[in-house]
Amino acid sequence: MSRIYVANLAAYNAGRLVGEWLDLEDYADAEELSAAVEALTGEDEFAIHDYEGFGGFSIGEYSPLDFVFRLHELVESHGAAFAVFAENIWTNRIDTADDLDDAESAFIDAWIGNISAEDYAYDYVTDCLGLEGIALDYFDFAKFARDLIIGGDISEHYEDGEIYLFHNN
Repeated sequence: MSRIYVANLAAYNAGRLVGEWLDLEDYADAEELSAAVEALTGEDEFAIHDYEGFGGFSIGEYSPLDFVFRLHELVESHGAAFAVFAENIWTNRIDTADDLDDAESAFIDAWIGNISAEDYAYDYVTDCLGLEGIALDYFDFAKFARDLIIGGDISEHYEDGEIYLFHNN
């Protein structure tokens, strides 16, 4: 569950803490979230003073709400795998909602699954190369998986006890 703490900056600068935690699941889109923030802060500026539930992503104090909401959608949709991809594979900056859309497209192309490189090597050999029966007994899947990683074909990442495997496009 993604949520942000939105503070009224005019009140904050006057020494009063006026703000509220907003659960992003309560809003259908960024416009609805913006309306809620405006209702909370009126005409005054706002800042995001805290956040949680965005995987490994950082949210800035002045991050645009369309960006924050789109990030919430992606983390909810793709889970921790998207955050691992963005942190370890995606090399472009992610500053806008459009950047997030580009990153999502690349993620969908690259994502293999929560499987080890060795399991992927087995699947590849049986499904794509068609090896079966006794031939599988003589195939070194660990070595093939290592070669796929060293050759830059795939990337294997570990985060919080989970394995994340991606194609390197």
